Amino acid sequence: MKTGARILFTISNIVPFGEDNGSVYITGDGPADLARARLFRPGYKPVRVILPDNAWELGYTSFFAGYELSVCALSRRVSTEGGQKSRYETKLPAKAKLVYSLHADVFRGEWQNGLRIMFRDRYIYDLDKFDNTLYGRKDLAWIRESYIIVLQMAWDRDFYDRFTGKYTYPDVIKRD
Repeated sequence: MKTGARILFTISNIVPFGEDNGSVYITGDGPADLARARLFRPGYKPVRVILPDNAWELGYTSFFAGYELSVCALSRRVSTEGGQKSRYETKLPAKAKLVYSLHADVFRGEWQNGLRIMFRDRYIYDLDKFDNTLYGRKDLAWIRESYIIVLQMAWDRDFYDRFTGKYTYPDVIKRD
């Protein structure tokens, strides 16, 4: 981006097919910190999610389409010409270009099946095949049984209130 270029638009939080309170979706919410992405589910408070390092500007949605089928979709920022990229947004002066990719698929069953397709099966469309070499090393075998990363819970104020000394997890699950 040219120095002194006047910013006309700031683009962020692109959710395919838009946000809908009746759908499950992932988008950025709140201040620009490391855990800005949130999973929104109908009837529940949003939950923080950690996205892959190369996927901060990512949007996801899944919704029921009818006839026992649901749609899942993923949007990813691909590139910009003349714009200024940051983790969660792109600033665009006049004549700048921004390119997003949009991937969609259909699935049956619960909403989690859409996440499985996009993140586990399609690797968010970054890879054709996952390199499992590090995960398969004998000296790193301990990670296969480590289902939670304690470091996240240490700073997650939505899980534990250090001032009251109480866990707040049930409050995160159900909306008031």
